[in-house]
Amino acid sequence: MQDRIFSIIIPIFNVEQYLKTCLDSVIQQTYPHLDIILINDGSTDKSLEIAKQYLSDPRVLLINKPNGGLSSARNMGLEFLQGSNLRSFLTYGGGAEIISNTKANTFDCHQQIIDPNIIQSHFKCIEKNFIQTDLEDVTQYIIQDLPPHRYIHFLDSDDYFLPQCMQHCFDTISQTECEIIWHLPTVLIEKTQEIQPMYQRKQVKTYSYAWEFWHDLTSLHFSWVWQGAFRAEILNRYNLRFHHRMDYEDCDFGIILFSLAHKLTKTQEIGMVYRVREGSLSFFNSSHIAFPDPMPKHLEEIKSYFSSYFELKCYFGNFCYLQIAKNLEKFTPPHQNAQKFLDQFIIQFVAMGSTLYLTSLLRIKKNCVADPLKTKALIHSFLTPAYKHQIRVARLYMVMARLTSPLKGRIKKIIIKTLILIASFQSRSKDAHQ
Repeated sequence: MQDRIFSIIIPIFNVEQYLKTCLDSVIQQTYPHLDIILINDGSTDKSLEIAKQYLSDPRVLLINKPNGGLSSARNMGLEFLQGSNLRSFLTYGGGAEIISNTKANTFDCHQQIIDPNIIQSHFKCIEKNFIQTDLEDVTQYIIQDLPPHRYIHFLDSDDYFLPQCMQHCFDTISQTECEIIWHLPTVLIEKTQEIQPMYQRKQVKTYSYAWEFWHDLTSLHFSWVWQGAFRAEILNRYNLRFHHRMDYEDCDFGIILFSLAHKLTKTQEIGMVYRVREGSLSFFNSSHIAFPDPMPKHLEEIKSYFSSYFELKCYFGNFCYLQIAKNLEKFTPPHQNAQKFLDQFIIQFVAMGSTLYLTSLLRIKKNCVADPLKTKALIHSFLTPAYKHQIRVARLYMVMARLTSPLKGRIKKIIIKTLILIASFQSRSKDAHQ
């Protein structure tokens, strides 16, 4: 079988302490056929200098861009997959026309040819494998159809692969012809250097469609982006990209990606180490963190409404949950069986966003009536007959789960289910009399 090319996309931002470990783990993979794309997202520490040290490896491409956040860095990497016309144009000085879809995250297939002068005005090839750009969000200009036979694996720059990770991906794809392979991560708690499993190891299983996989889930909290590899061609079916300036961007991206895939395999192999560190985006939970300087533009615009960075991030996070629900509402899955699960995901995100929004308002001491992103209006847009009752029940479940958290498993479940049944009956009775 012909060797498959895996593109490893690694966004980089102020991770000088961890970057060498991450990049060494990729360079030293036992599977050698890798296309390694590094995107420096406006780092202010020595991360860019460290990344440049790996340019001697011909498999490495480095892109230096202004800071735009994790989503914008991943999107930039996608446009530079090996075999893309944009990459060929910049690294080989010409080639085929650069054709772009006109919109991201849509089934709309309208396309346009990008003027080469526009490309040259925004990108400069410093070396054959080092590109400089002034674009924060590449999707404003270019959304290419991606090379169909490539497989993509995202890796955060403070995490790292185990040596056999990509070989395992190659072997699994070769055996099952799946479009998505999900391998397991293990968690490294940096403060204690403790290593923990993230998921329970289960039997290898291949699913024909996402809805079959979601049927086996024990929780409707689903996100996926760096836990495995996927075929690039899946993104072409919906012009799928990450939404710019969003937290929890792996939620809607992962759900839509899985909905579009034809076959996926979940394995029990541990392929990478996921680092939990203080100050990381995923574990931002301290009320004592000061406003960063500089701060992302979209957060700077609403900073004046909040007394602390914690309050701002809580409010923005709640807004993102609701926006994710909106993104999912606009998407129609190719298979009708997936729609039931998609509706449940939407309800879950609305319940989380609306419940946490109301909770966060109680914490905000400065101008608590302010709602700069119009989150309240976004909540009300979901309170239609189709969703209203289920959102109420989901909200109540979240509140009851928190209130009964000190109780033991079985007792807790019985109490929650009883209260939910009572509230559900009352909610339906109320709707019936309106």
